[in-house]
Amino acid sequence: MSRLFIKKILFLGYSLLMIIPFNAQKNEMIIDFGINEYKQGNYAKAHQLFENAIEIDSSKMKLQYYYGINLIKMHQYAKACYFLKKVVNKDPSGKIYPEASYYLGTILKQLRNYPKALLEFKKSKAHFIHEKNNFFYLKSSREINSTIFAMRHNEQINEEMVISPLPKPINGYNAEFAGFEDEGKLYFTSIKDSLHAQIFLRKNDKIEKISPQIDDKRFHNANGLFYKNHQYFLFTRCDSIGHCKIMISKKENENWSLAKELSNELNINSHNVTQPFITKLNGNNILFFVSDRKGGYGNLDIWYAEILDDLSIANIKNAGPNVNSPENEITPFFHNPSNRLYFSSTWHNGFGGYDISYSHWNDSIFEIAHNAEQPINSSWNDMYFWINEYGKHGYVTSNRDGSLYEHNPHCCPDIWEFKTKSSIAEKEEFLSELDTKKIFKHKTGLTLPLALYFHNDEPMPKSRDTVVLETYPETIIKYLELKPTYLKSFSEGNSIEEKKIAYEQINYFFEKYVTHGLNKLEKFKSQLIPLLKEHSSIEITIRGFSSPLAKDDYNTNLSKRRISSIINYFEKVDNGELQKYIDDGKLIIKAAPFGEKKSSNKASDDGKNTKQSIYSPKAAIERRIEIQEVIFID
Repeated sequence: MSRLFIKKILFLGYSLLMIIPFNAQKNEMIIDFGINEYKQGNYAKAHQLFENAIEIDSSKMKLQYYYGINLIKMHQYAKACYFLKKVVNKDPSGKIYPEASYYLGTILKQLRNYPKALLEFKKSKAHFIHEKNNFFYLKSSREINSTIFAMRHNEQINEEMVISPLPKPINGYNAEFAGFEDEGKLYFTSIKDSLHAQIFLRKNDKIEKISPQIDDKRFHNANGLFYKNHQYFLFTRCDSIGHCKIMISKKENENWSLAKELSNELNINSHNVTQPFITKLNGNNILFFVSDRKGGYGNLDIWYAEILDDLSIANIKNAGPNVNSPENEITPFFHNPSNRLYFSSTWHNGFGGYDISYSHWNDSIFEIAHNAEQPINSSWNDMYFWINEYGKHGYVTSNRDGSLYEHNPHCCPDIWEFKTKSSIAEKEEFLSELDTKKIFKHKTGLTLPLALYFHNDEPMPKSRDTVVLETYPETIIKYLELKPTYLKSFSEGNSIEEKKIAYEQINYFFEKYVTHGLNKLEKFKSQLIPLLKEHSSIEITIRGFSSPLAKDDYNTNLSKRRISSIINYFEKVDNGELQKYIDDGKLIIKAAPFGEKKSSNKASDDGKNTKQSIYSPKAAIERRIEIQEVIFID
């Protein structure tokens, strides 16, 4: 072999060694540029950079992670799943990318692989177990429950309902959304020109823009509705940086006026105000809207406010924690006949992506939200619910299977129409047709009787007095401190297996009866002031019960002491705010003690056997008072 040939080989080897680190360094720079674009929300630019990096070297875990989560933004879910699985397999303990399991779980959930999604959410929760205020810990915990809900309800589909996408030219290859009917005409929003959102109406088999005054091409214009018998048209207008406002246009000589901002009041302390919906609530014209204004529970919350005759806004309120969450709640629609607020959320129980939920308005608060179920919902993003007065025909916006796309499935939502023979949102009964317990539930979301529990011979033991100074919550503090005594006493002398059962029974009693009862009382209290302002007076009837350890006359006085503690609570709570209503005769509290005469014969009356007569759940359940009736007087 010649020296010249050897020199050539050596030179070639050296050159390769120089190229390898150069390419590695270059790839690292491309990845970092991609990450920077991703963090700035430039997902298309990030995607191109990550694609280039993948061609050079696809083995880097940092690249696989950021490429994977950016692919979610690009609606390439199968590919995102592939790369995030690689990250999770390389980093099973989540030391480097603890969020990877969460993101993988969300994709698996949308693909309806609920068992594997559940596993990833459990991993994600474990990765953040020492950071319980961290969003990913809270969200993973929520997703565990939500995925279990999806698994249990996966086969439950309203077979009577027919749902299908609207045909072209309404739906196309870009986004169509926010469909609603007014006077038999369909109105909707679409990005037909691939540049900006415009509001259209359907005329026969054709579509046309609603108005050139509303369709300002410098902005996105969406989410429309009519107000005051078509005198006004409200809609959302967003600029190129995503700053949104609610606009209003007036009908003048058959033409719409140039749109102006509805109210500057809505924009105080907010960057985005969007998705208006107007309805009647307790006799007032109410504007629902979505905003990131301060004082909310998450990113985008649902708010509502009075819209006055002069179109000014008053009394802005948050829809509350039964509706809003740490994430986004969007696209509000209020169905008057059923008193339901429909909205979309990624936080509440669902099948994947945004799900449509509804919350019943009880004339005071919005109650706990319920999933609208399938086929209204899918495992993809379901939003912009609208339904007619009778609850049998409506529209939903979704990117579910069957939606049109040009390149990536599930990229773009379409408007889907549903019809059913039976109403899915039946008209609510008039209050005059309901009994007092149903009226109470309608107004508060709580059921009667509302039971509150006490320790044996409390308050003021071994006394024949009928009144006490303590309030009910003060007695509860002492009661909860006795929980270890209950656990020990009720399990005494039991086998290991029997002790386990005894512990479960005591824990269940304290959680589901004692603590839950106090929580319901405080929820009722929080609603009393608005209810007292709404009605001439409110009459509360309380009955007392006790276990059969003492004679009837003693138990009658004991029940009176227990009722006295709840009356003290109403008089003293919130710095005596309810006292003036009691003094004025607007809040009437009637006591009807019954002592042992009304207690169950299931509880032991053997004073020597304290395990059964004092510390057993059977005995403990008897030691209570009940708010049995609440009458609203007009």
